[in-house]
Amino acid sequence: MRRMRGMGCGNTVYAYSALISAYAKSRYCDETIRVFETKKDSSLKPNLVTFNGLIDACGKDRITYNSLLAVCSGAGLWEPARSLFGEMLYRGIDQDIYTYNTLLDAACNGGHIDVAFDIMSEMPTKKILPNEVTYSTIIRGCDKAGRLALNIGKEMESMGIKKDVVTYNALLDGFGK
Repeated sequence: MRRMRGMGCGNTVYAYSALISAYAKSRYCDETIRVFETKKDSSLKPNLVTFNGLIDACGKDRITYNSLLAVCSGAGLWEPARSLFGEMLYRGIDQDIYTYNTLLDAACNGGHIDVAFDIMSEMPTKKILPNEVTYSTIIRGCDKAGRLALNIGKEMESMGIKKDVVTYNALLDGFGK
């Protein structure tokens, strides 16, 4: 990257993504991840080209996609998360509870609580049942959106899902607001 900056290339998401793509095409997974990790600490947000480069370099399996979804989720990047999930479906890569919970978290962190409810309602059709993490994520999303999540706690009980510390904290936080 220092050499690129010395040649007049700016410190932009496009420059980083191009470098990641170049490493990916050469199958240099470790270098691809190293460049991505250095970018993570900067103010630059990854884009679809960035994530596609990582996928190309490091394989095309559920674990890779789940890891990329987690990055999107933590950064509140709903659109890239949605794109990655769509790519999983297109490529026939199975989803698991972690995939759905991470996608829900990305939707909630991106301010899309209604989308999160749609995702959650889709889970049983995929034979993936919501768990305490699913419900805690939705409760936190409701809190963030200024919605009371009391019915969600009751739904958990009716489904036989026990509330954990995270769930109680999310409910209490919502009631406190």
